[in-house]
Amino acid sequence: MGIYLLADAGGTSVKWYVKDETTGTEYQFRVDGMSPLYLSEEEVEVKLREAFPAPDYCQRVAEVAYYGAGCAPDQAPWRIQAALERLFPRAKVVVDSDMVGAARVLWGTSTGIVGIIGTGSNAGFYDGDAVSYARPSLGYILGDEGSGAWLGRHLLRDWLYGTLSPHLADAMFEDYGRPLGLKPCGTHVESTDPVMQRLFRGERPNQFLASFAPFLSRHIDDPYCANLVSQGMQLYVTSLVLPNVTETVRELKMVGSVAYAFQDQLGAACALHGIELRQVKKDALP
Repeated sequence: MGIYLLADAGGTSVKWYVKDETTGTEYQFRVDGMSPLYLSEEEVEVKLREAFPAPDYCQRVAEVAYYGAGCAPDQAPWRIQAALERLFPRAKVVVDSDMVGAARVLWGTSTGIVGIIGTGSNAGFYDGDAVSYARPSLGYILGDEGSGAWLGRHLLRDWLYGTLSPHLADAMFEDYGRPLGLKPCGTHVESTDPVMQRLFRGERPNQFLASFAPFLSRHIDDPYCANLVSQGMQLYVTSLVLPNVTETVRELKMVGSVAYAFQDQLGAACALHGIELRQVKKDALP
């Protein structure tokens, strides 16, 4: 009898599922996202201890399964593994990629294509046990097609270039420009320096870019927003999903906040290429 933890960890948030077999309680909570690709082992441990601050509680944890961004074997899972083992000294700790976690939740032991679209994006082929990738994950600078970071980058660029329609530019300023300390100048802003500081000197620039993506959901009836989302979903399917399709497997299951928010556009993109979008979950928790 003990406490069992399951983490679905993305760039924007880490969602924890907790099952306490002693009390029979189950619950979930969310904390800020993290990736071991961008944080040191010490920084990872600080964030984990903020989520689980009680030493007595940590001693009661019997098992931890952590599936997260940056935790594939060729990335930096050891940073998460080492920090979790110190935090939960009596627990069996398993760390693997967010894709493996999503595949096991969505497909169980069946075969299919699994994908994630959240802050970043990826897709792979799941054989019922392991995930293989027809194409590598290139991150938010070179890849992550259709992701929150990809959508946010394009929206932010068009806004700062002054190419958005006036009503969208005004809405962007109210939602983002004013909190960032920008000053409006027609459909432009006087200086982009606050944005550049966040992108090139701030923490987690991919998360900063992804923070603009919800704007598209709020204004999805606008042609610009609808077209940008459709373009992102099309690029995701052609770049990351299609290479994993086989003669016998054309079924896709997805997790991720962006996939969930734009599942209609994602489904339309899949249909154009003869792919069946079977399921979309917001996260990979029970």
